[in-house]
Amino acid sequence: MQTVFIAMGTNQGDREANIQKALELIKEIPDTQIDAQSDFKEYAPEDIGAGQADYLNGVIRVGTDLGPTDLLHKLQVIERRMGRSSKGDGASRPIDLDVLSFGSEVIIQGKTLTVPHPRLSTRLFVLEPLAQIAPDWKDPRTGETAAMLLEKIVPAARPADESTSQNQNPAQDIQSEARA
Repeated sequence: MQTVFIAMGTNQGDREANIQKALELIKEIPDTQIDAQSDFKEYAPEDIGAGQADYLNGVIRVGTDLGPTDLLHKLQVIERRMGRSSKGDGASRPIDLDVLSFGSEVIIQGKTLTVPHPRLSTRLFVLEPLAQIAPDWKDPRTGETAAMLLEKIVPAARPADESTSQNQNPAQDIQSEARA
């Protein structure tokens, strides 16, 4: 079974409900289970059209017996099922699911799949939740851990206690957030 990290984000509609629905659909993927989930936090949009709503982003860790391409296709089906019309157009989206890493492999399959995700090391909205659930995860290209990569993009003055506990109950944080 491979360990896979998947970034999740949404900035359209009821964001908490979108995350919950995506988690439910991921649980339905054969030979795949969610092992851990980060907190989901708001982040300003990056590298996309101006005037968009903030994203609700987080990362999940899954175990899967599927291959990288099969898993990617299943995630794309979930995106389309939830109303995502296209990738990479900079538009608001009800859900965005990106494979960040697949085991310790480096995979490049043209424009379809690059693992680890090519912009993983520069995005706070990915590194912060990844470091929360897997601070010791290593980028197979550089050997740097998620915590090390996060430190590179976060000012040194930032408080160190930014919720680093691992959550083994994928629905708990969303439920907690909904009550807040």
